[in-house]
Order: sequence, then C-alpha cells, then structure tokens
Amino acid sequence: MLTHTWVEQYRDKPAGAAMALGLRAAVQFDFGDADAIPLAKGDDFADAQAPFSNCVLQFSAPNHPEASHALVWWRDQPDGSVHLMAAWKWRGDGRWRTAYPCEITRTEAGFRYETDARSESSSAIQTAHAMALNAFYILGCSNVQTEDHAAPAALNKKRAKSGKFPLLEYKTLVLKPGAPRVDGRPMGGTHASPRVHLRRGHVRRIQSGRRVWVQACVVGSTHGMILKDYKVCAEAS
Repeated sequence: MLTHTWVEQYRDKPAGAAMALGLRAAVQFDFGDADAIPLAKGDDFADAQAPFSNCVLQFSAPNHPEASHALVWWRDQPDGSVHLMAAWKWRGDGRWRTAYPCEITRTEAGFRYETDARSESSSAIQTAHAMALNAFYILGCSNVQTEDHAAPAALNKKRAKSGKFPLLEYKTLVLKPGAPRVDGRPMGGTHASPRVHLRRGHVRRIQSGRRVWVQACVVGSTHGMILKDYKVCAEAS
C-alpha cells in the first residue's frame, strides 16, 4: 500500500495532521490492477455498502497514460452520506494529484456530489466513487474473502525514529479455496457452442440470490477464436 507516501506529501499542509490521524484508523484494501476488475452490469453496484465506515482502497493502473495508482478514501457519515477523497499517483514526478474532497448523498434520482472542485476534478471524483462501489460489490460475493497483511514492525520502528508515517496493515482479496462452480441454467438460443474465447472474471447472481465471483477462463468450442481486450482506467483529476 502507498498510503504512507500520500500522507508524507501533505505532512506540512494545514490538514496534514488530521489526514494522518484519519488514515491510521482506516482499514486498507489493495485491489490490485484496476483493469482486472469488471464493472457490474447495469446499476447493481449502486447499493453496495462499504465493509467498514472508514476505509482506503488502492488500485494500480498499468494502462493509464499518466497515473500509476489511485487511492480512494471512503468515510461513512452519521447522516448516511459519504465523505470521499481520491488521489492519483503521477508517473512523471511520482507525486499525488488529489481531487477536492466530496460529500456524496444517495437520492431517489441517483447520487448528489457536493464539492468545490472544478468540473474535470468532479468527473474524477465520480469515477473514483464508481470504482469504490464496484469494489464493495465484489467484496459482497459469498466466495470472496480478504487476506490480512500485517505492517512490518521493524521497518515501522525505523520510520518512527525518522518521523515518517508508518506503513499500515492492509487486506487483499482472495477466492475462497474449493468454492463450488455454479453453472447457469441452459437458456437455448445459439450460445450452446460459442467460439473459443476468454471469459473475463465476473460476478454472477445465482438462483438463491447470493452473488459469487467466477474466475476468468477459456470457454467455447473450436469453431473459431474471439479475442477481447478489456480496459478500465481511473480518470485523472
């Protein structure tokens, strides 16, 4: 996790101390390559809930032309709204570009975003919000669990002596070992023997209403080959 580098950049800023305190209390998730996370179909992910009221999500963006990583800091508020901050680590100078904080409220018509940001930054915030909701949606799958990675005690002791922000414990997603494969019911039509293609990892809702994560796999017959490219990029602020 790169949270410590984000905090260090704002150490001498007026809000630096409060930022450091809040991030120490947050639960950290490393979701890895953003390109490998498919978007939920339709608006299924819109009702996804954060597993913790204060959490930070990290995504890598190997195919983004300008940013290598994205951080999304999510904090649930007592009134049901969400306080969200998002930042992108620029490839050129290695510094973080942080969008204006945003208060997000769910309404009957969708989401209301309240921020002092410019329009291009507002768009980046909405992208970060969608990334977070989609990540929470995947976390809700019954065959997905998290794996804890403890903070390195010896290294943190050295960092503390030099006045640096500590490396924090974080979590990664793993598929539950031995999770049963759930096949959909045959629906007829012309898809019984599709051409060989790569089926991307995706969320499937089974008959009981549970959601399961289905691993990427090669499917189909030998009637040809379909090649697919998938790309999901965080928009820079």
